[in-house]
Amino acid sequence: MDKVAASAAAQGRLKIIHVKELPPQWLGKTHAMWSAARQASGEWLPLYDADVMFKPDVLSRAIAYAEAEPADHIVLFPKMIMATPGERMMIAFFQTLFVFGHRPWKVADPKPTTTWSGAFNLVRRTAYEIHRNARASAHGSCR
Repeated sequence: MDKVAASAAAQGRLKIIHVKELPPQWLGKTHAMWSAARQASGEWLPLYDADVMFKPDVLSRAIAYAEAEPADHIVLFPKMIMATPGERMMIAFFQTLFVFGHRPWKVADPKPTTTWSGAFNLVRRTAYEIHRNARASAHGSCR
């Protein structure tokens, strides 16, 4: 990522944050999201896995959709590229667990009972901060 950030196309547009050690009681993904949100300056926080590949217009289209809806948080599910029967079985199993574990039909519930999930989340900064602060108050931390 340092090499990508050093390219002419990324100058002034991409900042790499190196985390040398995970603080106690933090999970890697949530700590990465929190660290990125603290450094970001925009209204929207795109939070996604490193192994997701994008079409060039995905961010502009996702933001346009979120603002038209209106929504403070959207999750996009990427197309999964699977080459073997084993990969297809693993993904089918994972998707089944996801449906019962995260109850996606409750996505519009104003009192969520599950955590965020997904390879791509687009969150309005104000909603992220409200959610993070509410969880910190309820659990004594922001993890």
